[in-house]
Amino acid sequence: MDGLINRLMRNANHDVMENCTDAQDVRKYILQLPSWSDAVRASPNEFLRSALFRPSNRKVKRTYLKDEEIAIIGDGEIRYTGEELRQDDEPVWLQLLHLCRGKPIGAPVEFRPASLLRAVRRCNGRNPSSRDYKWLSDTITRFTATAVVISSQRLITKLGVSMVRRFVFLDDDGNRLHRWRVWIEPEMVNLFGGIYYSQIEWEMRLSLPSGLCTWLFGFLSTHRNPYPVKVDTIMRAVSNYDLESENAMRNFRRDLYNALNELVAVGFLSSFTIDKSGLIHIQRRQT
Repeated sequence: MDGLINRLMRNANHDVMENCTDAQDVRKYILQLPSWSDAVRASPNEFLRSALFRPSNRKVKRTYLKDEEIAIIGDGEIRYTGEELRQDDEPVWLQLLHLCRGKPIGAPVEFRPASLLRAVRRCNGRNPSSRDYKWLSDTITRFTATAVVISSQRLITKLGVSMVRRFVFLDDDGNRLHRWRVWIEPEMVNLFGGIYYSQIEWEMRLSLPSGLCTWLFGFLSTHRNPYPVKVDTIMRAVSNYDLESENAMRNFRRDLYNALNELVAVGFLSSFTIDKSGLIHIQRRQT
């Protein structure tokens, strides 16, 4: 544990660490995720500003990526190894983090799979089916077989983590357990320091169509007052369109316009415009 403490101290946000004088202080400040309300979920900004969770077509087979550079808007670099993650995986990841908040580092999170399925609106009011349980176990298993390497100005060294360290959902006879257990990587707390993570309105996130709309929702949640951004910057960031195709650009503009209109309709944005130069000007609704 002392080795882990030292690694976390080296990478932790300096604003958080400046008052820490010993390992006990470190435990108090960084050896658990921060607390947030039940109305929101939270994620590191690097994840929300990148194509880690791609808005890909569900009908297209997932690809396997090996040490692939993931597009990101702003500071930082992400390299990813594992099966492609998509926007419909993200609510499960957010809910797992939500269950982890406030718990001691390295402690397993235990939950009923039916409760998690309902939390991410997989069941839509009905009882979960065997297909739902398989979908959930496949999703979490996918998280365990990942390697995410992150570097940015705020991290002293590169940080390499798996999305989930360990997952137990079957007994010794191969039968599904009534309560599942998940362990999140302890180093994940490094990504939640200071202002470097964002809170997401959960009910609004679940109400949106999964894909470009939910990706934009996550990205724009990291900016209280979004700065103007070019259409092709967003297009490159989502890594889901042929950048050399004029037809793809037209399709993306149509999808982008529809997604932004959806965000206005649900009350997340108050307005947006796209000028002749392709610059998107966005106003978030202030609450």
